[in-house]
This record gives sequence, structure tokens and C-alpha cells, in this order.
Amino acid sequence: FTMKKYMYYAIGIAIVIGSIVAYKMLTPKPEIDITEASSELTINASKLYNDFSENETTANKEYAGKVLEVKGILKKVEKEGTQNIQLSLDAEADLGSVICNLQVVKSEEIEGLEIGEPITIKGVCTGYLFDVVIDHGMIII
Repeated sequence: FTMKKYMYYAIGIAIVIGSIVAYKMLTPKPEIDITEASSELTINASKLYNDFSENETTANKEYAGKVLEVKGILKKVEKEGTQNIQLSLDAEADLGSVICNLQVVKSEEIEGLEIGEPITIKGVCTGYLFDVVIDHGMIII
């Protein structure tokens, strides 16, 4: 009788813990307002890319999830409609770059951009997928 009682308690506790874990994993995280967020670090695009390409695990610990200001040379501008704009910063690497997905976009800022000019983007580093990815970005300079 007591063994059955303990088994029911254990199953109950496992269900409660499983429910809490599922809730935490499935609850969406709020979007960050990049205009209000303060930068944790300012870094050059080529150094950021090199750190990830040399040791992704260490770079993830150092940069992933943090608000960064990334300085670099504008390599490419890609637009899908008016809200989905992606900038590529030259990482001085053969295969990769730093990709910045813009959150806050003013049309005059995009129209005034020229390939090859220096630019600074503030955003959240989300990691490395052949390129370093910065999300929720905004143009600083």
C-alpha cells in the first residue's frame, strides 16, 4: 500500500515539473525594444566573425543573446517589402559576413545607404550559421 502511495506522489511530482518546463519552453519571450536597450559591447564586424569562426562555443558564451554595437563596412542591402530589411557587413572573410536583420527602419535611412560605407548597427547577437546573425537591429551611424 505505501509503495503505491509513493508511486502516485512521484507521478504527480513528475507531471507538475513537466508542466512547468513545458510552460517555460513554450511561452514566447517578449520582443526587445532595441531603441531602449543599452549596448553591452562595441565590436568590429571582422573580429566578431573571426571569433565565431575560430571557436563557436566560446563566442556564443561571449556574444549570444547580448546587445552589441557592430561596426563594419556595408557589403549588401536586401529588402523584402518595407519591414523586412537585412544588411550585410563585410567580415573580411571569403565565405561569411555579419548579417543584420533590422527591427527599426526609417525609409530615409535605407535610401541613404551606400555599399562600401562604414556603418554601425545595434542589435542582439543570435549566433552563427555560416554568417554571424544580429537580430532586432537598428542603424546607429
